[in-house]
Amino acid sequence: MKNTAETLAKNFDWPGKDGKPIPQPPKLSAEHQALNDLGRKEYQSLCGNCHHPLGYGIAGSGPLLVDSDWLRGSEERLVRMVLQGVRDPIKINNEVYNRDGAQSMPAMAMALDDQKIAGILTYVRREWGEFAKPVEPATVTRIRAATKDRAEPWTESELLKIK
Repeated sequence: MKNTAETLAKNFDWPGKDGKPIPQPPKLSAEHQALNDLGRKEYQSLCGNCHHPLGYGIAGSGPLLVDSDWLRGSEERLVRMVLQGVRDPIKINNEVYNRDGAQSMPAMAMALDDQKIAGILTYVRREWGEFAKPVEPATVTRIRAATKDRAEPWTESELLKIK
C-alpha cells in the first residue's frame, strides 16, 4: 500500500506538497478587507444558493466559480453579469452550462447596491486561489450608469465583446 501511495504521489501536485508554501493572497487594505468581508457575507446569503457555498456550482442551478476562467477575466464583464444577469448557454472552463437555455442568472441591480456587488466580486475573485485585485464600488457605479437602460440579461457572445 505504501508503494502504491508513493507512486501516486509522484504524479500529483498540491499546495503544501513537499513543504512547498501554500499560496497566500496579497494583503488587502483595511477598506478592501471590509469590502471582501461584506462580499463573503452577501455571497453566502444570496449567491451560494445557486453557485454552492464553496463555489463548486450546483447542477441545474448555477455553474462553478472555483477556478472559473470568467473570474480571472474582465471585471467589466462580471459587473454586467451581476447587474443585468446572464441567459442562454455559457462556456466556463471549456464546459457548456445551461445548454438548453432554460435557466438564467437573475439581474441583481435592484437587489444589491454598488458596495455589495463590488464586495461579492472581490470575494469570489480572491476566495478560491485567483487572488485578483478588488473590484471598486466606483467601477460598479460607472457600469451601472452606462447600462441603466439595459432590460435584458447578457449572453455569452455579448459579454465576450467586452474587454
